[in-house]
Amino acid sequence: MSKSNNKMGVVQLTILTAVNMMGSGIIMLPTKLAEVGTISIVSWLVTAVGSMALAYAFAKCGMFSRKSGGMGG
Repeated sequence: MSKSNNKMGVVQLTILTAVNMMGSGIIMLPTKLAEVGTISIVSWLVTAVGSMALAYAFAKCGMFSRKSGGMGG
């Protein structure tokens, strides 16, 4: 069994989680956020912190998996 150097870190997992959360709704987002006001920026910050926490949790859990490919496979 060869050892693979392709590992996902916290940054990569954060980006992956953020992209999955955004989806296709990102196209309509600016017009909706303009109606809400500045509280929308706070919601983006909360979402970013949540995404980073989730990515960190997945990265830590993946370290405990002995299988090649982490927890997913």
